[in-house]
Amino acid sequence: MKSSGDKLYASEWNEPHVIESGASFPSNPSEGDLFYRSDEHRIYYFNGSEWKPVADIPTGHVKLPEPSTSDWITPSGVEASSEYDSVLASDNTEVSRKTGGEWELAKTLSFPQKIVGKVRFNLKISDNPYNWDCHIKIELLKNSEVISTITKSTTSTTYVEFIEYVWVEADEAKLYLKTNYGQGAYAYNSLFEIHEYYRDDNAVDEDTATLWMPDPPDEPDARLKIDTGSLQIIGAIRIHFPDSSYIPESLKIEGSEDGTTWETLLTGQTGSEGWNTYTFNARYIRYLRVTVENYG
Repeated sequence: MKSSGDKLYASEWNEPHVIESGASFPSNPSEGDLFYRSDEHRIYYFNGSEWKPVADIPTGHVKLPEPSTSDWITPSGVEASSEYDSVLASDNTEVSRKTGGEWELAKTLSFPQKIVGKVRFNLKISDNPYNWDCHIKIELLKNSEVISTITKSTTSTTYVEFIEYVWVEADEAKLYLKTNYGQGAYAYNSLFEIHEYYRDDNAVDEDTATLWMPDPPDEPDARLKIDTGSLQIIGAIRIHFPDSSYIPESLKIEGSEDGTTWETLLTGQTGSEGWNTYTFNARYIRYLRVTVENYG
């Protein structure tokens, strides 16, 4: 479809024709006429007695294309009403090491086997007249096997805090410190936390192994505000539920051009384990909001 002046040129069954456009419906329409409401960014047809949105056109009159994988938009960002965050284990005592180029174990944390979503830790060097650096390594283990490793360095003599987002199942974490060979300074650590963390970005990362969850898990009116990145014509949203025991009984889906004024697109929706597609009359919008109406 393309525009030219105050008309839109479209295609119906591969036969080009013109659609009138404007901010108000024309007078004396004929049955079957199409009209583009420029103030609503929506196409209507006249059924003989009233104007109806294009989505209600009988399929015998207008053929709508089937969606394909390429039709889905990867959101540019998401905001959540809350994020589930629980500290599985921590050791915030201050420790120091001078190791001469070798890694030295400084802390060990054990915890029930869970999905680790976030690791917080810090590092500094005791003094630094020669621009020395010091190093820290975090190992996450499951059944005594290392499954993920994080390493960081700094030259700072004040604590630098690091937050690393991971998504691995683990039951133990080890923290190592290292200073370089011939270096007189010490490496220090005073923060070490392992978190079970279900962050909002997990809701739009397209990795079905990750997930978002509100805090608490039954938070009233828990919601996600999804930014598609720009104004676009949108007529469906996909939601993946990884666990059949955690599917709301009722969801509300809203759309917005500016992220402040919302229009209800669907309400009273539920789902099943796996991918669920929710379709609605297409709108020219940028933002979508999904709200839990009832957990059931």
